[in-house]
Amino acid sequence: MAGDYETHAQEEILHSDEDETELTTPIEVLQKLEEAWLNEKFAPELLPYKGELVDCMLDQLQHMDQNLRRVKPGDFRIIIHKMELDRIQFVLNSYLRIRLEKIERFGAYLLNLEAQEEAENIELMSPEEKLFAQQYVGNIEGYLHDTILQHMPPNMEHFQLASVGSKPNLDSYVFFKVLKDTPSLVVEEGASETSFIFSVIFKPAFLCNSLKTRW
Repeated sequence: MAGDYETHAQEEILHSDEDETELTTPIEVLQKLEEAWLNEKFAPELLPYKGELVDCMLDQLQHMDQNLRRVKPGDFRIIIHKMELDRIQFVLNSYLRIRLEKIERFGAYLLNLEAQEEAENIELMSPEEKLFAQQYVGNIEGYLHDTILQHMPPNMEHFQLASVGSKPNLDSYVFFKVLKDTPSLVVEEGASETSFIFSVIFKPAFLCNSLKTRW
C-alpha cells in the first residue's frame, strides 16, 4: 500500500491554458502554493487569488488522505506521511486565513478595487471571498446606520464605508527577490537602478508591481 502512495504522489497534473499546456507535478504545485503563501503573508495589499493552485492542492490532499487510509496500521511510514499532510494543510489554511484578515481590514476598498480588476480579467478575490467581503462590509454599514446614522440629521445619514475605510500602505518597505533580470528598476522619479536575478531588494511595496518578484 505504501507503494501506491508513492506512485500517486508522483503523478502529473495537467493544466490547460489558452496559449499553452503546462505539465506540473504535485511537488511543483506545492512549491508554487508556498510561494503564493509567503507573498501573501508579507505583501501589505491583497494579491490576486491563486484559485487553480488552491483547488489542485485540495484535490491532492483528499487523494493523499484516501491513500493513507489504505495503509496497514502500524506501518511507520504513516507517521511521516501524516506529518507531510499536516504541513500542507497548515500552508493552505494559513494562506486563506491571511487573505480573510486582509479582507476584513480593507473590505470596502477591495470591493471597489475588485470591480477595476474584473475589467482587466484579474481575479483579485474568489467568489466566496467576494461574498464574505460584501456581507462583512454590509453588516458594518448596517450596524453604523442603526446605532448612529439614523439619529443624525438627514443630510448626514448617507454613509459609505469606502469613503473612510482603511487602505493598504503601499509605501511600506518590504524585502523582495527578483526572479528575472530587470534592466532598469525605477526607484524614484529621475532615479533608477539595475536589478539582477535572485537579488534581494528592500524597497517600497508598490515597486513590486514593476517586477516579477517574490516577497
